[in-house]
Amino acid sequence: MEVTYRLTAEDRLTFERTARARVARHFTPLLRSKVMQVLVFVAPFALTMLLPLYLWAKTGSGEIAVSVCVYGYFAGAESMRLCGRFWQRQHLRHLYSPDSYLLKEYRMKLDDEGIEVGNGEIASKYRWAAIKEISQEGKFLVLWVDRAYGLPVPARAFADDDEQQRLMAFAKAHIAAPT
Repeated sequence: MEVTYRLTAEDRLTFERTARARVARHFTPLLRSKVMQVLVFVAPFALTMLLPLYLWAKTGSGEIAVSVCVYGYFAGAESMRLCGRFWQRQHLRHLYSPDSYLLKEYRMKLDDEGIEVGNGEIASKYRWAAIKEISQEGKFLVLWVDRAYGLPVPARAFADDDEQQRLMAFAKAHIAAPT
């Protein structure tokens, strides 16, 4: 069985968000809770404020110190957020440039031995034992190698739903049966 497809930069970004969401589902409930997210934001602020508040309580003249600490905390947090967004854009702009090998046409060949994926510049082979599961994630059919890494195939690569279902059935039969 063989499928040919081309992933766009938008496809790659969508799949990365899907993979991150998949990994996040495996976090413990405590780490996913809103309480923990608030604590992660509030704890550094509270620790930063302890000394100025102590000085203010002891001497009564710490208003400026408290104001400077509050301003410094929020300015630092905002600059980190803006810097992170800037470097993320830079990374994505260069990672998915129009001539990137990640955006070329891929050919995926599935047989009894495993999966072979390539685009003329790179080629990878996976035995069926390496594939943990296959799932439909939004507009992708994904052969998952682990929690965060998978082989996405866009739904548009298939002529019809029957072809996609045949590939899923073929893959499930080989994933379930150890080789």
